[in-house]
Amino acid sequence: MTDKFIKKTYVRLMDKDGYRLLNPEITIESQPVEERKIYYFVYDADFFAKYPERCKKILEKGDLSHEKYMEKCLELGVIPTTATDTVACEVTEIREYVPFSEEAFAQAKAEHFVCPKVTVEEFKTFLKSRLKKAFSTLINSKSPFKTSDGAVIDFSLSYINALRNLIAVTEGEISFRVYDNTFTAATVETLEKWLKEMIDHMKVLTEIKWDIEDDINKSLTYQELINHMESMGAVWDIC
Repeated sequence: MTDKFIKKTYVRLMDKDGYRLLNPEITIESQPVEERKIYYFVYDADFFAKYPERCKKILEKGDLSHEKYMEKCLELGVIPTTATDTVACEVTEIREYVPFSEEAFAQAKAEHFVCPKVTVEEFKTFLKSRLKKAFSTLINSKSPFKTSDGAVIDFSLSYINALRNLIAVTEGEISFRVYDNTFTAATVETLEKWLKEMIDHMKVLTEIKWDIEDDINKSLTYQELINHMESMGAVWDIC
Protein backbone atom coordinates (compact mmCIF):
# COMPACT_ATOMS: atom_id res chain seq x y z
CA MET A 1 0.00 0.00 0.00
CA THR A 2 1.35 3.40 -0.99
CA ASP A 3 1.99 5.78 1.89
CA LYS A 4 0.00 8.98 1.79
CA PHE A 5 0.92 12.40 3.10
CA ILE A 6 -0.84 15.67 3.85
CA LYS A 7 0.68 18.69 2.12
CA LYS A 8 0.25 21.74 4.35
CA THR A 9 1.05 25.16 2.92
CA TYR A 10 1.17 28.07 5.37
CA VAL A 11 1.14 31.61 3.97
CA ARG A 12 1.58 34.94 5.72
CA LEU A 13 -1.57 36.80 6.69
CA MET A 14 -1.79 40.29 5.22
CA ASP A 15 -0.92 43.02 7.74
CA LYS A 16 -0.75 40.55 10.64
CA ASP A 17 1.76 38.40 12.45
CA GLY A 18 1.20 34.71 11.87
CA TYR A 19 0.19 32.36 9.08
CA ARG A 20 -2.89 30.98 7.35
CA LEU A 21 -3.09 27.36 6.25
CA LEU A 22 -4.31 26.93 2.68
CA ASN A 23 -6.58 24.01 1.81
CA PRO A 24 -4.64 20.86 2.81
CA GLU A 25 -3.99 18.31 0.07
CA ILE A 26 -3.48 14.55 0.11
CA THR A 27 -0.46 13.36 -1.85
CA ILE A 28 1.73 10.29 -2.25
CA GLU A 29 4.88 12.42 -2.36
CA SER A 30 6.78 13.77 0.60
CA GLN A 31 9.31 16.60 0.48
CA PRO A 32 11.48 18.28 3.14
CA VAL A 33 10.09 21.44 4.71
CA GLU A 34 10.27 24.25 2.17
CA GLU A 35 10.34 27.97 2.94
CA ARG A 36 9.90 30.95 0.66
CA LYS A 37 11.76 34.01 1.95
CA ILE A 38 11.82 37.67 1.03
CA TYR A 39 14.55 40.10 2.14
CA TYR A 40 13.84 43.74 2.98
CA PHE A 41 15.71 46.85 3.99
CA VAL A 42 14.36 47.82 7.43
CA TYR A 43 13.16 51.40 7.89
CA ASP A 44 12.33 53.31 11.05
CA ALA A 45 8.64 53.13 11.98
CA ASP A 46 7.90 50.93 8.95
CA PHE A 47 5.59 47.95 8.56
CA PHE A 48 7.77 45.63 10.61
CA ALA A 49 7.79 47.97 13.57
CA LYS A 50 4.04 47.30 13.81
CA TYR A 51 4.29 43.53 13.15
CA PRO A 52 7.58 42.41 14.72
CA GLU A 53 6.98 38.68 14.36
CA ARG A 54 6.81 38.90 10.58
CA CYS A 55 10.41 39.90 10.02
CA LYS A 56 13.77 38.91 11.56
CA LYS A 57 16.98 40.93 11.23
CA ILE A 58 19.64 38.90 9.44
CA LEU A 59 22.21 41.42 8.16
CA GLU A 60 23.42 44.73 9.58
CA LYS A 61 25.98 46.90 7.87
CA GLY A 62 28.16 47.39 10.94
CA ASP A 63 31.79 48.00 9.88
CA LEU A 64 31.22 46.82 6.30
CA SER A 65 31.92 49.30 3.54
CA HIS A 66 28.94 50.40 1.53
CA GLU A 67 30.15 48.37 -1.42
CA LYS A 68 30.60 45.15 0.61
CA TYR A 69 27.23 45.66 2.30
CA MET A 70 25.44 46.15 -1.02
CA GLU A 71 27.26 43.12 -2.43
CA LYS A 72 25.93 40.93 0.39
CA CYS A 73 22.47 42.42 -0.10
CA LEU A 74 22.65 41.52 -3.78
CA GLU A 75 23.60 37.92 -2.90
CA LEU A 76 20.52 37.68 -0.66
CA GLY A 77 18.23 39.14 -3.30
CA VAL A 78 17.07 42.06 -1.19
CA ILE A 79 14.11 43.88 -2.69
CA PRO A 80 15.71 46.79 -4.60
CA THR A 81 14.60 49.84 -2.67
CA THR A 82 16.61 52.60 -0.99
CA ALA A 83 19.29 50.94 1.14
CA THR A 84 19.38 51.23 4.93
CA ASP A 85 21.84 49.77 7.45
CA THR A 86 19.72 46.70 8.25
CA VAL A 87 18.24 43.84 6.21
CA ALA A 88 15.46 41.61 7.53
CA CYS A 89 14.12 38.29 6.29
CA GLU A 90 10.44 37.38 6.12
CA VAL A 91 9.29 33.79 5.63
CA THR A 92 6.22 34.26 3.46
CA GLU A 93 5.37 30.61 2.87
CA ILE A 94 6.11 27.31 4.62
CA ARG A 95 5.28 23.98 3.03
CA GLU A 96 5.49 20.74 4.96
CA TYR A 97 4.37 17.15 4.52
CA VAL A 98 3.01 15.04 7.38
CA PRO A 99 1.99 11.36 7.41
CA PHE A 100 -1.67 10.90 6.49
CA SER A 101 -4.34 9.78 8.93
CA GLU A 102 -8.04 10.64 8.99
CA GLU A 103 -7.58 12.57 12.25
CA ALA A 104 -4.48 14.44 11.00
CA PHE A 105 -6.33 15.43 7.83
CA ALA A 106 -9.35 16.57 9.87
CA GLN A 107 -7.01 18.64 12.05
CA ALA A 108 -5.51 20.24 8.94
CA LYS A 109 -9.03 21.15 7.74
CA ALA A 110 -9.76 22.71 11.12
CA GLU A 111 -6.54 24.75 10.91
CA HIS A 112 -7.54 25.91 7.44
CA PHE A 113 -10.93 27.15 8.65
CA VAL A 114 -9.69 28.79 11.87
CA CYS A 115 -5.92 29.15 12.33
CA PRO A 116 -2.77 27.01 12.55
CA LYS A 117 -2.45 24.96 15.75
CA VAL A 118 -6.14 25.43 16.60
CA THR A 119 -7.16 23.11 19.45
CA VAL A 120 -10.23 20.89 19.54
CA GLU A 121 -11.84 23.21 22.10
CA GLU A 122 -11.10 26.29 19.99
CA PHE A 123 -12.58 24.55 16.95
CA LYS A 124 -15.72 23.78 18.95
CA THR A 125 -16.07 27.48 19.77
CA PHE A 126 -15.67 28.35 16.08
CA LEU A 127 -18.34 25.84 15.01
CA LYS A 128 -20.82 26.98 17.65
CA SER A 129 -20.31 30.57 16.54
CA ARG A 130 -20.88 29.53 12.94
CA LEU A 131 -24.00 27.60 13.95
CA LYS A 132 -25.37 30.59 15.87
CA LYS A 133 -24.88 32.83 12.85
CA ALA A 134 -26.53 30.29 10.50
CA PHE A 135 -29.50 29.92 12.84
CA SER A 136 -29.91 33.69 13.15
CA THR A 137 -29.87 34.05 9.37
CA LEU A 138 -32.37 31.22 9.01
CA ILE A 139 -35.00 32.57 11.41
CA ASN A 140 -34.61 36.19 10.36
CA SER A 141 -34.76 35.68 6.59
CA LYS A 142 -38.05 35.49 4.70
CA SER A 143 -38.82 31.96 3.51
CA PRO A 144 -41.93 30.07 2.37
CA PHE A 145 -43.85 28.03 4.95
CA LYS A 146 -46.58 25.57 3.95
CA THR A 147 -49.40 25.35 6.47
CA SER A 148 -51.45 22.23 7.20
CA ASP A 149 -54.28 23.54 5.02
CA GLY A 150 -51.98 24.05 2.03
CA ALA A 151 -51.41 27.79 2.17
CA VAL A 152 -47.84 28.97 1.55
CA ILE A 153 -47.15 31.99 3.73
CA ASP A 154 -44.15 34.10 4.76
CA PHE A 155 -42.01 32.65 7.54
CA SER A 156 -39.44 34.34 9.78
CA LEU A 157 -39.33 35.61 13.34
CA SER A 158 -40.61 39.02 12.23
CA TYR A 159 -43.56 37.43 10.37
CA ILE A 160 -44.51 35.47 13.51
CA ASN A 161 -44.62 38.74 15.44
CA ALA A 162 -46.54 40.45 12.63
CA LEU A 163 -49.11 37.64 12.61
CA ARG A 164 -49.58 38.01 16.39
CA ASN A 165 -50.26 41.73 15.93
CA LEU A 166 -52.67 41.07 13.05
CA ILE A 167 -54.68 38.60 15.11
CA ALA A 168 -55.01 41.19 17.87
CA VAL A 169 -56.76 43.69 15.58
CA THR A 170 -58.68 41.37 13.25
CA GLU A 171 -62.38 40.60 13.47
CA GLY A 172 -64.24 38.22 11.19
CA GLU A 173 -62.51 37.60 7.85
CA ILE A 174 -59.70 39.51 6.13
CA SER A 175 -57.82 39.39 2.82
CA PHE A 176 -54.37 38.00 3.65
CA ARG A 177 -51.32 38.33 1.38
CA VAL A 178 -49.44 35.00 1.07
CA TYR A 179 -45.86 34.19 -0.01
CA ASP A 180 -46.36 34.67 -3.78
CA ASN A 181 -47.98 38.09 -3.13
CA THR A 182 -51.49 36.91 -4.03
CA PHE A 183 -54.35 37.21 -1.55
CA THR A 184 -56.49 34.64 0.23
CA ALA A 185 -59.39 34.93 2.62
CA ALA A 186 -58.49 34.17 6.25
CA THR A 187 -60.49 34.21 9.46
CA VAL A 188 -59.08 34.91 12.92
CA GLU A 189 -59.28 31.16 13.59
CA THR A 190 -57.22 30.48 10.43
CA LEU A 191 -54.62 33.07 11.45
CA GLU A 192 -54.39 31.58 14.95
CA LYS A 193 -53.88 28.10 13.45
CA TRP A 194 -51.13 29.40 11.15
CA LEU A 195 -49.47 31.20 14.05
CA LYS A 196 -49.39 28.01 16.15
CA GLU A 197 -47.92 26.01 13.24
CA MET A 198 -45.23 28.66 12.64
CA ILE A 199 -44.31 28.70 16.34
CA ASP A 200 -44.15 24.89 16.35
CA HIS A 201 -41.84 25.05 13.31
CA MET A 202 -39.64 27.57 15.10
CA LYS A 203 -39.43 25.18 18.05
CA VAL A 204 -38.31 22.37 15.73
CA LEU A 205 -35.56 24.55 14.26
CA THR A 206 -34.43 25.56 17.74
CA GLU A 207 -34.30 21.93 18.88
CA ILE A 208 -32.21 21.03 15.82
CA LYS A 209 -29.79 23.82 16.75
CA TRP A 210 -29.62 22.54 20.34
CA ASP A 211 -28.99 18.98 19.14
CA ILE A 212 -26.11 20.10 16.93
CA GLU A 213 -24.64 22.17 19.79
CA ASP A 214 -24.87 19.12 22.03
CA ASP A 215 -23.12 16.96 19.40
CA ILE A 216 -20.36 19.56 19.11
CA ASN A 217 -19.89 19.75 22.88
CA LYS A 218 -19.65 15.97 23.16
CA SER A 219 -17.09 15.61 20.37
CA LEU A 220 -13.57 14.60 21.34
CA THR A 221 -11.73 14.63 18.00
CA TYR A 222 -11.18 16.89 15.01
CA GLN A 223 -12.78 14.24 12.77
CA GLU A 224 -16.04 14.29 14.74
CA LEU A 225 -16.14 18.07 14.56
CA ILE A 226 -15.42 18.15 10.83
CA ASN A 227 -18.27 15.65 10.32
CA HIS A 228 -20.62 17.99 12.22
CA MET A 229 -19.43 20.99 10.22
CA GLU A 230 -19.99 19.21 6.90
CA SER A 231 -23.49 18.11 7.94
CA MET A 232 -24.58 21.55 9.12
CA GLY A 233 -25.26 22.85 5.63
CA ALA A 234 -27.47 19.90 4.78
CA VAL A 235 -29.35 20.25 8.07
CA TRP A 236 -30.19 23.90 7.42
CA ASP A 237 -31.23 23.14 3.84
CA ILE A 238 -33.71 20.60 5.18
CA CYS A 239 -35.05 23.12 7.66
